[in-house]
Amino acid sequence: MMKKLLTGAALAVVLSTPAFAADMVMSPEPAPAPVQTAPSFSWTGFYVGGQLGYAFTDVSGDGADDDDGISGGGMVGYNYDLGGFVAGAEVGYDFMGSDFGNGVGADGVMQAKLRVGADLGRTLLYGTGGYALLHGDASEDKSGYVIGAGVDYAISDNTFVGAEYDYNSFDNVESHANNNESDVDFHQVKARVGFKF
Repeated sequence: MMKKLLTGAALAVVLSTPAFAADMVMSPEPAPAPVQTAPSFSWTGFYVGGQLGYAFTDVSGDGADDDDGISGGGMVGYNYDLGGFVAGAEVGYDFMGSDFGNGVGADGVMQAKLRVGADLGRTLLYGTGGYALLHGDASEDKSGYVIGAGVDYAISDNTFVGAEYDYNSFDNVESHANNNESDVDFHQVKARVGFKF
């Protein structure tokens, strides 16, 4: 009889275990906390700014002398950020005031350039090139070309500072007064600040 009682009790315990297990509530694993990532910086957008620099001239022609000096002006442009690569366009004007002594001078230069660069986060290394127009009150306006390179650094999401080197070249710039012609080349080194929107 005792044997039947023990067998019955053991059987009751074994059969009731799944019933108790069904009533147990398993709490789910807590979800991992979301990872906060800093938004990545993008160079995409329009910008305007100013630039100040120095122009080193190299002028050839009868009676022509070099006239190095300060240059300064403004620029407007657009960049498109493709990830590790940035492409854009920029138009700028720099006032100069160079007189080369033979009736040829340079009062300013307008540049319309394409820009291609490497996106290094908040740093943009770029090459540039395009059309340049030399303006002089005493000499004819003359078309030429510009090539260069530079670096921009974003100090905030909307403001950047930078430095740029440009080589400008103009052939056969003619004086209004005496028909003298000069080839005008100059190197510009510029500091720049821009505001992106």
